[in-house]
Amino acid sequence: LKRVKSPEIPLSIGMDDESYVHERGMITKKEIRAVGLAELRIRPSDTVWDLGAGCGSVAIETSYLARNGKVFAVEKNRMRVEYIKENIRRTGAYLVEVVEGKMPHCLESLPDPDRIFLGGGMLGGAELIRIVCDRLKKGGRIVAHTVLLESLWSIKKHLEQLGWPFKIIEVNVARSSEISGNIRLEALNPVFIIRAEKTN
Repeated sequence: LKRVKSPEIPLSIGMDDESYVHERGMITKKEIRAVGLAELRIRPSDTVWDLGAGCGSVAIETSYLARNGKVFAVEKNRMRVEYIKENIRRTGAYLVEVVEGKMPHCLESLPDPDRIFLGGGMLGGAELIRIVCDRLKKGGRIVAHTVLLESLWSIKKHLEQLGWPFKIIEVNVARSSEISGNIRLEALNPVFIIRAEKTN
């Protein structure tokens, strides 16, 4: 592909949330996004799945790192799929391939991934977690974000059964805002990040 014009929004890591078209509140915040991408340790030639991609922010920034690889943004909600496509157009992240459909069936035709990102809405189904862990290549990494203790417990239990080494991080972010001529810090919801590596 030959780019004929510059994208509306230059692609980078940690792009402002406002750079993306998204439903209100339905975006992985940029600070959380940056930590998740750091934990994934994406290499230039990696194949990456972003499952429950939402507006595509993680997949789009992943494509900045996996510039010689493949990035799949998987989403079942039609409106969010359109948001992903628009965000790809605006950022020029045409490496990202959008996959619309219900999991796990829509994953069957995809190449096995080196890296998997699981959004918070994806952690409720034990069967889905089992399937994606099985598809992950040996030596690959999976990173999941959730705000729910039950979801954290579910994937932790599965990783323990697999015998994979894992790490859990809780990220608390506060952003400055003005109030009566002064500055205060407004806290965002804390997010749990769990990262595991497939060793067997």
